[in-house]
Amino acid sequence: MRVDCGSYSGGNTMSRVTEMIDVDLMIGRTLIDGKIVAEYKVENCDNCKRIEMLDRAGYLKAFGGEPVLWLCIQCRK
Repeated sequence: MRVDCGSYSGGNTMSRVTEMIDVDLMIGRTLIDGKIVAEYKVENCDNCKRIEMLDRAGYLKAFGGEPVLWLCIQCRK
């Protein structure tokens, strides 16, 4: 899945900044002019099902400390 984050020029050109998410590996990538400038882990929220950047504070843990659910920032509010 590719999400362009930039101004729309009306043509068939790509935005200067592009966010790509590999849902098989759950890795997000930020590209500028087609070059990868950042990679980050993403996770699927167990409540709303959106794919968001991983925030380890979102894990709900069982009594033994094992993470059982992950909630995005919006669902934790």
